[in-house]
Amino acid sequence: SLSKKIEAELARLQTFAQSNAGAGFAPDDFDYLAVQGDPVLETLALEQSQEFDLLVIGRTTKPGFRDMLFGSVAQNLIERSNTHLLLVSPMQDYTAIQKIAYAFDIDQQAFQYMKWLTTLSEGLQAELRCVHIADNQKETARATQLFEQLFKPIAPENRAVPLDIWNGPTAGTSLKNYILETGIDLLA
Repeated sequence: SLSKKIEAELARLQTFAQSNAGAGFAPDDFDYLAVQGDPVLETLALEQSQEFDLLVIGRTTKPGFRDMLFGSVAQNLIERSNTHLLLVSPMQDYTAIQKIAYAFDIDQQAFQYMKWLTTLSEGLQAELRCVHIADNQKETARATQLFEQLFKPIAPENRAVPLDIWNGPTAGTSLKNYILETGIDLLA
């Protein structure tokens, strides 16, 4: 019956969460919920009824152009959610998040994201770095100036947030190389 399937999925979720919870988490630190319906609509309804700081979505790879990168559920949530989203690749083994890199553009919006990531990195006790992909010296200077002006004042106490400037043929290639060379666990 359907209710037994939902109960089985809920039990599977609880077992997974408890066996993969990070240090410092107890089993009763989690709330478990299994619902039936459209994953996007049900997630958006939960988002409206609860106050989430972050939604973690496992992304899939399915055939079709739209779904190639994220999967249809993740893509719809990217487009419709009002909450921060963390997309997790199904091909990655879970490891603790120890290094977070914020790839930022040169604009004022970067400030609000940096504040949020600062709080996240403190909560996870993870190192936070900033990275900017620059095409030329002028852009490097602008990124450095913005970083000094906006980000230094909100850096966690006694923790400097380094700025890494990278150059490369494309932003995607540069970020991929940056992640591989620095061992970044989470790219925002």
